Amino acid sequence: MHAFRHLVVDGHNVIFHFPNLRKLHNYNRQLARQKLIHALTHLQDYSGIRVHLVFDGNQVERTYSETSAISIRYACRGQTADAIIERAVGAAADPTIIAVVTADHAEANMVSSLGATTISPEELMDLIRLYCPSWVLESLGKQ
Repeated sequence: MHAFRHLVVDGHNVIFHFPNLRKLHNYNRQLARQKLIHALTHLQDYSGIRVHLVFDGNQVERTYSETSAISIRYACRGQTADAIIERAVGAAADPTIIAVVTADHAEANMVSSLGATTISPEELMDLIRLYCPSWVLESLGKQ
């Protein structure tokens, strides 16, 4: 059992970490995001871990998704996903129940210093493998 109950995912960091998702993102950003959202929604459903997904972006009009079971936030112009993640972890009453998914070492060090756990994108895929049916991971392409 994991000590964390909340998973905060740096969305583009995860997408760019895996060749298949990165390649998809290069020609269809929305589809790459949707595949990640789909997998994380199932991870939340099967594991009971609350998932919060943060994307860099210029989607000023829509900062939260209203159609997904997971929490999704898009950074506004002049803002980064890292800044949103750091503020959320820093404001948490108990950051020890939060795990941040990132391959960015500077971001990992920052959120660790605030009390959160960090896990790599590979460890995220391990969680999906552990909790979800195999078709969920397969829907992301070979990772």
